[in-house]
Amino acid sequence: MLKILLSISITLTLVSCTSHRYETVEIIWKETQTNQIIVRGMGVKLSTDQILTSAHVVRDDAMIYEIGWQIYQVSYRDSWGDRAILSTPSHPQKHTQMPQFQRVRLWDPIYTEVSRSGSIVHIAGKVLDPAWSVLGYDPLGRVVSLSGIVLTDIDLQPGDSGAPIFTTEREIVDVVHVR
Repeated sequence: MLKILLSISITLTLVSCTSHRYETVEIIWKETQTNQIIVRGMGVKLSTDQILTSAHVVRDDAMIYEIGWQIYQVSYRDSWGDRAILSTPSHPQKHTQMPQFQRVRLWDPIYTEVSRSGSIVHIAGKVLDPAWSVLGYDPLGRVVSLSGIVLTDIDLQPGDSGAPIFTTEREIVDVVHVR
């Protein structure tokens, strides 16, 4: 009897650890004097030194970002896929390219975690097109093309950009792109 209880306890502990493999974080730009939020977005911690987010959330590569009391800077930007990697100054060149994302198929269940009213909310949906691409215009009128973005039916809002999109096994599929 004791052997079975010990086995169950270990299994639950392992599941708990692996389900929190990635941490969703909020990225906020505030105006210094008024403390008013200028841009709000999300990101996912790939490690203690790196955060993956949407490139349009971190608009200025020269800026320093404070997230959870730690300093980050843009170390890699993929404008084609609207993704960016923020790194701590001690690990600025760790990534020279984006991490490989999990491939998905039509109707696969996926979910994201976004900040709503100060807490992280889990929102589920499914893949509507696994190889979606977007052609549009940026604020300066230049043509912008994004590729490899998964089209989904997840209910997203402005400010959710950069949040991770996960498979049910908690593998990263992409990040949220909302403009």
